[in-house]
Amino acid sequence: ANARELYDFADQVRQNYDVSIPQAADFYKSWSGYGDELAWSAIWLYYATGENKYLDAAKKHWNDYGMGNGDAFGYGWDEKTSGVYVLMAQLGGDSQYRNTLQSFMDRVINETTYTPGGLLFLSEWGSLRHANNIALLAVRAADLGLNPETYRAFAKSQIDFTLGSTGRSFVVGYGVNPPQKPHHRS
Repeated sequence: ANARELYDFADQVRQNYDVSIPQAADFYKSWSGYGDELAWSAIWLYYATGENKYLDAAKKHWNDYGMGNGDAFGYGWDEKTSGVYVLMAQLGGDSQYRNTLQSFMDRVINETTYTPGGLLFLSEWGSLRHANNIALLAVRAADLGLNPETYRAFAKSQIDFTLGSTGRSFVVGYGVNPPQKPHHRS
């Protein structure tokens, strides 16, 4: 019941959360707006409840917020559009969702900068977060039958990098030369 109420509230208010919590803007500003969160919550409510009104809402948000162009930036706490691509593609039936997911994955994998060690580099802020989140989406897309060999190989390369394939693990307490003094800002 709470999830439904929260969704209804968000759908009625339609405002970035950092407007009502200005202190959040310095660290966790909503750069992507709220359309991705509306679609994300609607499709998850559909999966949780089976109620078609949430599927209809997710499709409406998809269209209203132009999600069909496949130009999401990444996948994380602020940008959930590419996660919506996966959840909509899982529905089957309408090929536009699978096509959008594949277009997004192909663009990110083939047109994004990589470090000399092979890490996908979307941003200097949380670069491993971006690479590993995109790797997760690649595995989900592969599970849906979209370029499975390419997407799984990409995902493996990103996880291998994180775990130390280039001589340094980026996971605290794991592998060769792991971080000793991790930093996290919250």
